[in-house]
Amino acid sequence: MQRIAAFLVPLALAFTLAGTAPVKTIVQSTTSSWHLVFSDGFGTGPLQTSAWTPNWLGAPTDVTEAPNSYETAAFDPALVTFDSYGHLVLTTVSDPWTAPDGTYYPNRSGTITGYQLQAYTAPLKVVARLRLPCTSTGAVNNWPSFWLVGDPYQWPKSGEIDVVEGLDGVATWHAHYVASDGTIQGPGGQVPGNWCGWHTFQVNWRGTTISWWYDSAKVARITGYAATAPEFAVIMYFDGRHRDQPFAMSAGLRWSDGDRGAHESRLYPHL
Repeated sequence: MQRIAAFLVPLALAFTLAGTAPVKTIVQSTTSSWHLVFSDGFGTGPLQTSAWTPNWLGAPTDVTEAPNSYETAAFDPALVTFDSYGHLVLTTVSDPWTAPDGTYYPNRSGTITGYQLQAYTAPLKVVARLRLPCTSTGAVNNWPSFWLVGDPYQWPKSGEIDVVEGLDGVATWHAHYVASDGTIQGPGGQVPGNWCGWHTFQVNWRGTTISWWYDSAKVARITGYAATAPEFAVIMYFDGRHRDQPFAMSAGLRWSDGDRGAHESRLYPHL
């Protein structure tokens, strides 16, 4: 089995909202205080299986298919590991697997999802500090992604918010949903600049409006977003043609009712 690439996730994830009860399912609130509802420091493991599953929509030990036909890697829980530095490591390897339906995957990779374990609705703020992997030419490597999605079996009606993903070597943002007129929408775009190394990525979701912030600067905004189901978090390192760099996520993810006076540094105790 050949080790090809790795996505490292050091540090804590934290979920906060406005309200009084610390619960995993977030409901809308009219207050303005932040309340932590979930956190995960990862550390040296093991994976917190009450909040994450190490594959795509499977039982905890299952090797599963990828969520789309563009992927060449199946998701294998054995490739979700931890190193001695407190990093969650998602690795891509050349190791073929054939799905029960006959779909052939020449590679395997690691992912974690909150499917059926996490559920979040607006108003919501998500913050993450990520280290995007890059090639020697400065292109974002493979297909690293951090996103929120509703019930996958009801997609796109259930909604999807791509906080950041590396596509064609560039950092991008997207949303996927069905508009009030019944049309399928997929607004998105590339964000100019060099996003190699450590950067902070944020989404503010308020009702039908979503805004994206990279390193505290607004890079995009849409209106008209609609989701029919609560959304869960996905941290995924898709297989790709470039396999020479790791992908790391540090600090926190924060889910909250947006108090503009809150400080993101509260979620980054190890930075």
